[in-house]
Amino acid sequence: MFFRTIVLETVSVAKAVESGSFLRVKFSSRGSFFDNRLVSYAKAKKYQDVFLIFNRMVDTGYVASLTEMNILINCYCDLKRVSLAFAVLGGILKMGYDPDCYTFSPLIKGYFFQGRDGDAVKFVDKIIRTGFSPNFYTWSTLITGLRGSGNVEAALRIHEANVKGKLGFGHSYSPNLIYYVALIDSLCKVGMVNKAKELFLEMEKLGISANVEAYTALIHGLCRIREWEQAKGFFYQALDQGVQPDALTFNDLIDFLCKEGKVDEAKGLFDLVIQRALQPDSVSFSTLMHGYCIEGRIEEAQSLFEEMLQKGCIPDVVTFNILMDLHCKKRKTDEARGFLELMTQRGLQPNSCNYNTLLHGYCIEGRIDEAQNVFHEMLEKGCNPDLVTFTTLLNGLFTEGRVQDAKKLFMEMKSHNLIPNDCTNAVVIDGFCKNGCLEEALNLFKTMENSSFHLLNIQHCNCLLDGLCKAGKVELAYEVFVRIPELGFTQDVITYTIMIDRFCKVGRVEHAYNLFAEMEKRGCFPDLMTFNRLMLGFLRNENVSKVVELLQKMSERKLKPDKFTTCVILELQTKGPGYEKYVELTPHFPSA
Repeated sequence: MFFRTIVLETVSVAKAVESGSFLRVKFSSRGSFFDNRLVSYAKAKKYQDVFLIFNRMVDTGYVASLTEMNILINCYCDLKRVSLAFAVLGGILKMGYDPDCYTFSPLIKGYFFQGRDGDAVKFVDKIIRTGFSPNFYTWSTLITGLRGSGNVEAALRIHEANVKGKLGFGHSYSPNLIYYVALIDSLCKVGMVNKAKELFLEMEKLGISANVEAYTALIHGLCRIREWEQAKGFFYQALDQGVQPDALTFNDLIDFLCKEGKVDEAKGLFDLVIQRALQPDSVSFSTLMHGYCIEGRIEEAQSLFEEMLQKGCIPDVVTFNILMDLHCKKRKTDEARGFLELMTQRGLQPNSCNYNTLLHGYCIEGRIDEAQNVFHEMLEKGCNPDLVTFTTLLNGLFTEGRVQDAKKLFMEMKSHNLIPNDCTNAVVIDGFCKNGCLEEALNLFKTMENSSFHLLNIQHCNCLLDGLCKAGKVELAYEVFVRIPELGFTQDVITYTIMIDRFCKVGRVEHAYNLFAEMEKRGCFPDLMTFNRLMLGFLRNENVSKVVELLQKMSERKLKPDKFTTCVILELQTKGPGYEKYVELTPHFPSA
């Protein structure tokens, strides 16, 4: 009903404009009633009310001013009714008004709303040729439109033409801070960070002082291209210029420093911010804590948490989860549980991420009963488990040989309206295989194969292959291997390595080598694990020449040997008399 009313009103107003009914009345004094209502309704985007007022103006013989007509144009353009906006422009010209920048700029914006970037540029060119002199507002509308539609390079070309005085017809404009910030931000977002930096410096040369938004855009852009030294330099420059970077700017820089492994640098910056009387927020503390956690520095992370509390900064669920995760990885899951209890004491409701972290910790320690208790506590507290919850607990149960409990839990997923994803199914197939439940693994695999939801992927095939191989079912595993292309997948390096390893272990080394040659022919390049498994197979069969051949291939492909490869080389060198020529042919690996 609302849009139907708008359509009726827009048609009525457009007819009034096109028929010239605005011209058939005498000019009267401006009424503040109409002006005030139009401005307030337009700002509130109450377009229906704007059109109703214009119809009332027509009915009462009131002649709209240029300002009021411009408001009408702007409304039509906001509604993407550009043709009606141009009808109003026709009325403006008939009434003898001279269109100004507030007439043309909404029309330019309207073109962009309709995705007509080229028409917007042509329109600006056309109005210039008719004698109109665009001001900054007009040019800014064009630049903003191009920028918003992803045409940042076109916007930049117009800006550069203006700087060089080559806009044409003697026109130019003087950009302001808002203009520069918008362009710098857009350039950074599309990866043109160096050009954004040039504009930043150009802006400063013009005497336009950068604000926090300008610094934030540039610092974030520099961080994205890993120019953290430059980013840090602009951060310090902002402080020296009396511009206080907001938490977003600071947090961006801290985050990128931590991801680059420069946690101590991040801490130095953190301390500097505090010295400058700036207050880090919970994200600042959490980001730095996460940096410490990545490096396993539990004491520093704990100390930072205590500092956070001392400064009155309230930790959130993310902060607690970072600390819980660190303690769990250090096999201090009971201490991690203490953080969960502290959360509830501080009025925070633990979420599924917090419980999942704790579950994972207990599973790593083999404390599966405690993990199940956490799962039940989670349900009692009204926290819905997710796929991560079930996958983590299923993996823990299978690892501890609790197959029946795992099967029961797997079935329970349905009651929580959860459908197993790729990772969950892979865990279950692998779990069945490792616990000798090959029939269950094959049944699940077949169910997934026959599903209309295309549940299978190469990871599931690899899990089944590995399980069958380890159970000694090599022929059955090879049948699955051969069928993989029929299932719509291509064997990857893991698939081939599983089969090569098993063939070597059962003494079928030549068959393993044929698979090795086949994978290379198909463009699936062996990795270090593949080479190691095949070399071990040949070494056990006293086929030393093949071992040397494989080592030479490794050297040609610049694969760096690991400890396993080094052991193979050492065994070759200690074979004794008769093997000297093979030792001489062994390539030299600098890292070996």
